[in-house]
Amino acid sequence: MYTDGLIEATNSEGILFGHERLKQSILRYADLSAEEMVHAVMRDLKEYTGKKTLSDDVTLQVLKVCKKG
Repeated sequence: MYTDGLIEATNSEGILFGHERLKQSILRYADLSAEEMVHAVMRDLKEYTGKKTLSDDVTLQVLKVCKKG
C-alpha cells in the first residue's frame, strides 16, 4: 500500500516515478523482509528524485504473506 506521493514523485526532468518503476522495485526486492523492502524502495525513490524536494507526502507499507507448509 502506498500514497500517490510515491508514484507521482518526479526526477529532475519532471518524469514520474510511476507504477511501472514501483513494480520493478518490488520485484527486485521480493526476497527481502517487509521492512527491508520499504527501505530499498524508498532508497530507489530517493536515487530517482535526487536532490529534488518531494511535493507530496510519501507513505509505503509492505505486508508479506508467508505460506505455512
